[in-house]
Amino acid sequence: VALEDEPQFAPAPPPGCGTCGKPETAEQLQTKKHAFQSVAEIYAMLLQLPRDIEQHMPTLATFAGKCKHVTEISNRRESTIALLQGGPKYLVSYNAERDWMTERAFELTPPGGVEIRPTGDSQQIPEINETDMLFIDSVHTGNRLMNELVTYSPRVKRFIAMHDTAIY
Repeated sequence: VALEDEPQFAPAPPPGCGTCGKPETAEQLQTKKHAFQSVAEIYAMLLQLPRDIEQHMPTLATFAGKCKHVTEISNRRESTIALLQGGPKYLVSYNAERDWMTERAFELTPPGGVEIRPTGDSQQIPEINETDMLFIDSVHTGNRLMNELVTYSPRVKRFIAMHDTAIY
């Protein structure tokens, strides 16, 4: 969903082979890891790789852009990159998915701007620091989400975003 009067983070053209024009896979792009010189370049590339959250990346980036401190509990690299693209001063990432894309994005983020906690399991996180925005994309059950909201919502000052809630 695009928000009115908000900056839009447009996708760049997909990287391709130049001959056939087919997008490269994440595995093919890994060999070019250091060719990516900004989080924006990684963000644009991820928008072109279909998964289950890439269509929500612009919304996450827009909301993160309104915040100084963002916390995520997630299982997808796309959310981490989208939140970094938004440009909060500080991101605490409880994200189980780590790969060359997230590692390169962390390398390109100013020192002190990201705290990495290698888990996406909210049951292993007793509490979070006060945050402007919380993004939850963990185990998708009604009971789990209710527990997460009861536990973490008192520490959230502005926004709570969730992914994959339609089933429950």
